[in-house]
Amino acid sequence: MKPGKGKLSRQWSKLRPHSRNGLVQQTTRCYDCSKQFNSKCECRRNDDLTEMWKIVAISVVAALFLYINTIYADFAYDDSRAILKNQDLLPETPLANIWKDDFWGTPLRDSGSHKSYRPLVVLTFRLNYFFHQLSPGGYHLVNVVLHSIATGLYTATVGVLGRKLWVTVISGVLFAVHPIHTEAVAGVVGRADILCAIFFLLSILTFRKYCELVVGHTSRVRYGWIAATFTLVTASTLSKELGITVLGVCFVYYIICYCNLTIYDLLPVGRSTVKLRQHAETVLLLVLFGVVLLTTRLYFMGYSPPSFSPADNPAANSTSFLTRCLTFLYLPVFNFWLLVYPVTLSFDWSMDAIPLVESVWDYRVAVIVLFYSSLVLSVKYSLTNFLSSSEISRKPLISQEVRNGLNGYKKLCQSDGNHQTLTNGGVANGGTNNRNGIETVTFRRLRKDSSSSSESVGCDENFNEVETVGTPTYHRHYSTLVLGLSLLIIPFLPATNLPFYVGFVVAERILYIPSMGYCLLVAEAVYQIFKKLRHQKLYRVGLYTTLTLLCVLLSLRCYSRCLDWTTEERLYTSGIAVNPAKAWGNLANVLNNRGEVDAAEQAYKSALSHRSNMADVHYNLGILLQGQSRYREALEAYDLAIQCRPRLTVAHLNKGIVLALMGKHSEAKQAYTDCSEIDISGLKDPRMHESAKVSAMYNLGRLYAEQKDYPAAISMYNLALEMRPNHYAPYSIYNLLGEAYFQSNDLEAAEKAYRKSLYHKADHAPAHLTMARLMSVKKNFREAERLYEKAIQINDKDAQSLHHYALYLAERNRHAEALVLWQKAVDLSPLDFDITFNLASALRHVGRNKEAIYRYETAAKLSPESATAHMNLGAMYHINANYSLALKSYSKALELDPHNQVTKNNLRKLQNIMNKAKR
Repeated sequence: MKPGKGKLSRQWSKLRPHSRNGLVQQTTRCYDCSKQFNSKCECRRNDDLTEMWKIVAISVVAALFLYINTIYADFAYDDSRAILKNQDLLPETPLANIWKDDFWGTPLRDSGSHKSYRPLVVLTFRLNYFFHQLSPGGYHLVNVVLHSIATGLYTATVGVLGRKLWVTVISGVLFAVHPIHTEAVAGVVGRADILCAIFFLLSILTFRKYCELVVGHTSRVRYGWIAATFTLVTASTLSKELGITVLGVCFVYYIICYCNLTIYDLLPVGRSTVKLRQHAETVLLLVLFGVVLLTTRLYFMGYSPPSFSPADNPAANSTSFLTRCLTFLYLPVFNFWLLVYPVTLSFDWSMDAIPLVESVWDYRVAVIVLFYSSLVLSVKYSLTNFLSSSEISRKPLISQEVRNGLNGYKKLCQSDGNHQTLTNGGVANGGTNNRNGIETVTFRRLRKDSSSSSESVGCDENFNEVETVGTPTYHRHYSTLVLGLSLLIIPFLPATNLPFYVGFVVAERILYIPSMGYCLLVAEAVYQIFKKLRHQKLYRVGLYTTLTLLCVLLSLRCYSRCLDWTTEERLYTSGIAVNPAKAWGNLANVLNNRGEVDAAEQAYKSALSHRSNMADVHYNLGILLQGQSRYREALEAYDLAIQCRPRLTVAHLNKGIVLALMGKHSEAKQAYTDCSEIDISGLKDPRMHESAKVSAMYNLGRLYAEQKDYPAAISMYNLALEMRPNHYAPYSIYNLLGEAYFQSNDLEAAEKAYRKSLYHKADHAPAHLTMARLMSVKKNFREAERLYEKAIQINDKDAQSLHHYALYLAERNRHAEALVLWQKAVDLSPLDFDITFNLASALRHVGRNKEAIYRYETAAKLSPESATAHMNLGAMYHINANYSLALKSYSKALELDPHNQVTKNNLRKLQNIMNKAKR
């Protein structure tokens, strides 16, 4: 009875009988079309494609479902530096800068560069910015889509290379639901790992196609596929550095899985030299391209390695060789444990999150020995059995006994190829044909049928997986193991600190590609266990239940971890248990930005209680205290930050600002000078440090100007302009330079500086105001008024613009117009002393004395130390015959300014009036 078409288990028969002229004869027939199978059989091709697309769709839907909630997340952690502060995303930045800068926007050859060269990823960020600027939803959506593509591509790759249905299903679903991927998908910067993985998998697929064309095809076709492979490898490397490791995976696949070469074959001795020479071209191409790609990469980074702080990788900075070795051996074990048990996850594993292994008596040494012993045994087991199965596959698979048995039944076979069933323990549905003098044997496998006493040979009804009769199953099984180990180990090698030190201890997104190998190994293990238990229903049900429960638990953990990444507050809170110092410090920044200063201060102190030498936390605490006018405490925080990191320029800068606010001008000058002279070579984020140095010169110039030392101020402003990096906007410096020239009565130089300020920022309101004042001095009143009105037009909510225009109008005796502007200004800034005082004066000029008294009283309260406010208030009381209050105000004014002649004259007049009244 001819079996029907199966949904997932199309039946195939394949046999390798005896050889002719050293070539194995094979006949394979399809049950659906009853034709001899070849690569063009549409029945099998369409069926395979249908099943493949179903599996891919399942894994893609699972990935989309788990990560779709991340599109509502904010930018978090490294996203700030890579997205919010990265100038390479801006349209005005030349596109060529993407190819010159690192991932964070720093010139790649700069000594402070991170050396992470990922221009393709930055290009996708720039496209995101082009469509929706800094709205995080679009960035997260692209990440989710790319992860879904990577998941589907991985599933398809496993199906194409492994060609085992349920291994493909299990590995694809495991990859889709594994929580280790949440950092790569939910964090926008993780796009580098996802994009790298996509090109990584495409490289493997195109290289496999090249391998199929190595023999019997023209060079043009072969070289076209290898060129496509190298192009994709380059794209993977330009997405993230570990993309170059795909060449190692291709090398292992070609040598072991495709060529079936043994260790002896790789040695250039004896007859193996001929065998090795057949594959020398491909090996040479892989090696040469790897060397070229690596050399080019080193050239772009200036042949200099990146430098990292001790906190980024404590083991690399340890002075003990034993500590470095043991810790570096332990870290891969810890990474593997995260793949096996992804319950405890963190946004950062630096500092003391993973204690150093400093002694051979540490219990983790036993874990290290156990792990590497198991790994070596696994690799040895895979290679040994794979290579032995390869030798088997090269021999005829039909023994002489089977051949004799077939010949005994020859008379029962029809010459047209019909087959008879053998039920006596022989071969099911077998027969031989003799065509053109060449004897071939064809086998057809029966499905299990209750009406027949025949049993199907090697059919796994539970997994719907069919193993071809006569084809060794060992080869495919161990090929999967070799491929899984390659994907697990080779892409992880750059993170082991073996080729060079890296700037992290553990990074979960680094495991995005190695997790592919892990998922494949787990799927293969489950499949092999199920094969052993296929006749034991109870155990099969238990394994099904366990596998389903595992996927559900991983999905739940993945979903909950995605929720942690929705906001920075939740992310940092979740990391307190793993890395309390880093988590509390970052959480404090979030609270401070939200205005919760008390909670932020406590969080900063909690971070310092776990690790007291964190310069950034001391500095941020100083910023918080400075904002609360707690200058003395802020100064202590800045000093501690400088003590922890002497070249922290921003700490020196803010220390100078605080000292200036405290009136300690000489110390402030020294702090500004120290900041401007710091050597920033090798420091991370050099743009920040360059900007801080220029700001120190800028503030030092302002300090000179406040002390009326205008030549020194001009000299410092010019030095700041000379040292200014391209990313530092110069308009504020030009504006203050113009002010210094104006105060020095060099009006032409002042005008030139003001115009340069407006050239660099046409909507810079302060430059319009200072330029307008200059035009007023030069009697160009029409131009002055135009500039004042332009400044107000730029920002009609700016009280200072209204104030300066009102001053101009008051000087022109246009007090009514000035009064209107000051009334608007005081509404916008009711606590500004100058605006309130001048409003009172305007009210006095228009005869609204009662309102003027009220405003003078307010001004005196806003600035109790202002002698002028008290003197003018006394004058208004004096005019309104409120002599007792006038006397009190005059007395307060003289107390503050004993030498003020106007106040003395007014007081003398008041006393005369009061004396006359007594008479």
